[in-house]
Amino acid sequence: MNKYFLIYITFNLINGKKYIGSHITEDKNDNYLGSGTYIKKAIKKYGIHNFKKEIIYEASDSIDMKLKEEYYINLHDAYYSKDYYNATKYSKGITHFPKDKIQNIVKANKDNKYNLGKKHSEETKQKISENNKNKIRSQKHKAAIGNSVKGTKYNLGKKMSDETKIKISQKKKGHICYEDEERNRKISLSNKGKSKYIITDEIRSKIIKSKNKAIIQYDLCGNVIYEHESIKQAALYLGKKQATRIIEVCKNRKKQAFGYIWKYKNT
Repeated sequence: MNKYFLIYITFNLINGKKYIGSHITEDKNDNYLGSGTYIKKAIKKYGIHNFKKEIIYEASDSIDMKLKEEYYINLHDAYYSKDYYNATKYSKGITHFPKDKIQNIVKANKDNKYNLGKKHSEETKQKISENNKNKIRSQKHKAAIGNSVKGTKYNLGKKMSDETKIKISQKKKGHICYEDEERNRKISLSNKGKSKYIITDEIRSKIIKSKNKAIIQYDLCGNVIYEHESIKQAALYLGKKQATRIIEVCKNRKKQAFGYIWKYKNT
């Protein structure tokens, strides 16, 4: 029998919420509605008869199916939207929960084998700490830990050693932003209580130039869609207020944004 590689949307007929997923089957009209965390709980709560599935794309193989699944999830912003049950923005089954969904997960998983939501006693915390201190990690394990924190919010809250601080200081020496005397004069901001630097015309022109770099928009299959004069123009083209997610992709910190791949031109 033939195998079908399908992308589908499951609709909750009670509250209108949806779920985007992929499925390999020999019968297009089977009763499969999805295996995600939230969609399964919703089916259990409302009953299978209150859900309807609609096939939106038939892929040629499993690779095409996974690419299109991510494409449609990002196209509809299903991972971030409260109107969808999707708990991941990837097609590999890796679950990444937004902040507004974490509390529900913790409540639902209390007392399970992962002990999510359980508070440890001080004695237990001390035992865990002592066990971790004696662990010997391989170089491969250390590299995996290092890669896991790359692209995060600069490891905010992490205390650096004096040696690390000296290394960072040495790297900054000679940089135009830190050696300019005018820039290093701080001005107190009355409205925020913070401080800022005076930026010279030379530095300002470099900043403007970096922001106006041309970028190319690709679909998830690598096909060129459009060339934009700047990241800001690309965001406006998509009707988005912020371009942060596009910048993250251009800097190779993320794979895609808003259902597209983005790259600086001439890189």
